[in-house]
Amino acid sequence: MIVVSDSTILIGLVKIGKLDLLKEIFSRVFIPEEVFTEVVERGKTWV
Repeated sequence: MIVVSDSTILIGLVKIGKLDLLKEIFSRVFIPEEVFTEVVERGKTWV
């Protein structure tokens, strides 16, 4: 199954140390470019 992820689920899974669950449950995880930018690039400044 393929899933499209938003930032909420990514942030939540990282906080509980379970980001790897996405790969265990879904065969493909699609993260839109804007979500990647929000979580990875802008997220660095939120820490």
